[in-house]
Amino acid sequence: MACANACPKGAIDIGINKYGYEKVVIDNGKCVDCGLCAKVCARRMQIERHSPIKCYAGQSRDSEKLKHSASGAAFQMLAEIVLELGGVCYGCAGKMINGEYSAYHVRVTNVDELQSILNSKYILSHIGTTYQQIKEDLKNGKLVLFGGTPCQALGLKSFLNNEYENLIVVDVICHGVTSKTIFNDYLREVEKEQNIVITDYIFRDKKAGWGSNFCYSYYDNGDKNKIKIKRFPKEGASHEIHYLRGDISRENCFSCEMSNTNRVSDFTFGDYWAIEIEHPEFIVRNDPALSIRKGINCMMVNTEKGMQYLSKLQEKMVMYEVDLASITRHNSNLLKPSKRGKARDAVLENYYMEGYKKIEENYNDTVGKKRTVYAAKNMIKTHIPDKLRVQIYRMKFLRKLLSGE
Repeated sequence: MACANACPKGAIDIGINKYGYEKVVIDNGKCVDCGLCAKVCARRMQIERHSPIKCYAGQSRDSEKLKHSASGAAFQMLAEIVLELGGVCYGCAGKMINGEYSAYHVRVTNVDELQSILNSKYILSHIGTTYQQIKEDLKNGKLVLFGGTPCQALGLKSFLNNEYENLIVVDVICHGVTSKTIFNDYLREVEKEQNIVITDYIFRDKKAGWGSNFCYSYYDNGDKNKIKIKRFPKEGASHEIHYLRGDISRENCFSCEMSNTNRVSDFTFGDYWAIEIEHPEFIVRNDPALSIRKGINCMMVNTEKGMQYLSKLQEKMVMYEVDLASITRHNSNLLKPSKRGKARDAVLENYYMEGYKKIEENYNDTVGKKRTVYAAKNMIKTHIPDKLRVQIYRMKFLRKLLSGE
């Protein structure tokens, strides 16, 4: 939303289309045709991009910190460094407000506030006036860390239209974002089905281990004093499966120009999926200090500015240098955008005509019937003892050595 942040008259706002996706709305009564919105438009500007200088696998040395991050806590560790240096951090927070889940960017000035911007949120974050606040901080000489999706990072760079040595930009490997409206309609459907009130939602819960597990807290209707927790694999949630299938992400996510390894950011962080296949030696050599169950980041350092913070990150994280190909093999969004789901048009039309209830009914008639099987498989997978996991990785490492890879 570089255009909205640049508009001096507040003429640019956010509206909602019939499927619940946000769209730019211009108030012609306020617009004075100054052209500032066009000047900062990311589609028109040529922002410098960088290929990774070095790549790493990494996990925080503090196991407590790992509980609050989706994978290896790389962003959290970098944010702590910035705060220790007297800087400020901007990232995506998410919580239930008046019965609806909202994601929005906030300014963090101390470690106590940091937890609010950790973990993944798969719905579009409201930027608001974040870019304006960042510009003010930068002009005042503050060290600033910004974390967001690749398009949000591009939007910030376009809005600033200037290089600041005191700005560190982190983007994530992004699969796409969904609509806040659709997600909240999904939550309301869950509440109706189970006669509960949801009080919070975690998109990447790690109680059962690192992976695609979700969680919400709730209370039974009429009993606000007893908060309960429900955890489930992705197959237990129609919203998450439709998101992963490309049925409910924003339309422009399927043609995202940022889905490659040329980034506008200083760092790119993501999940190091299949680390046990690509680099079992990393796990074996760092046992027991490192646990794959707690999540491992892939970390791309894209600029010389990013390289300056590498030694400080290595103090806080167990890190291992890797090649870019081992990351992209299991993170396709570094090579191409997410694929548009074959059922997307039908799913959205059902939603528009009959609400989320119709999506839930169709899901229960297909994948939903296998929820018990998925839950059982997930339980078996997540309860494999760490010692047994390490033995498996040792065998993979040995095979790798013997094969000369």
